[in-house]
Amino acid sequence: EHFAATVPLEDKTGLAIIRRSDSKVISSFSLGKDNHVYDFDWANKERLLIRVAQKFGMLEQPQATGEVIAMTIGEKGVEPLVGYRASSGGVGSRIGQGSSKNNVAAITLDRIPGDERNVIITTAPYSEDELWTRAERLDVYTGKRETVARAPVKGSNFFTDNKGVVRFARGSEYDNASKLYHRDNDDAEWKLVNDENVSGRVESPVGFSDDNR
Repeated sequence: EHFAATVPLEDKTGLAIIRRSDSKVISSFSLGKDNHVYDFDWANKERLLIRVAQKFGMLEQPQATGEVIAMTIGEKGVEPLVGYRASSGGVGSRIGQGSSKNNVAAITLDRIPGDERNVIITTAPYSEDELWTRAERLDVYTGKRETVARAPVKGSNFFTDNKGVVRFARGSEYDNASKLYHRDNDDAEWKLVNDENVSGRVESPVGFSDDNR
């Protein structure tokens, strides 16, 4: 019944939710100068998850801030779920104010098939130099996060199966050589599948069969 679209403005990029039946804008969102909506996902039929980038100094392209901001159809205002605005209670948020646990950046976001309440995000602390990431289950209404996997290698991106279980992780150490790990379920240990230093190639997961095998 609705679609969302980014809206290029003079010095920023906003977002609008539009009702298909009459093309009326029923919700809109933008931040200040040099802030850009660069990605968004529907968590369900009413809740939109927005990711923000910011233009810094002389950089030509805006850089992702690691924020996840939620917006509900027909409601005024937005709620920061992840990122520095969620930690400080910015943009009118009541979620996680004053909590250091919220001082993380979201790097990737994956929907969980059949789950309209939660998504899987890859997070990393803002304050740490070494990029040890985690996969966390994020409640798109409350902002509550639960760790479901820890990185077996620095800078890991995580990949989920059709049930939203984190099954692959790919990252690299200081040598910048890709390493791919796999596990069978949430309780299993990570097993190294491919090491670029040994195989001479980079491997990435593509997808899962219907039975997740």
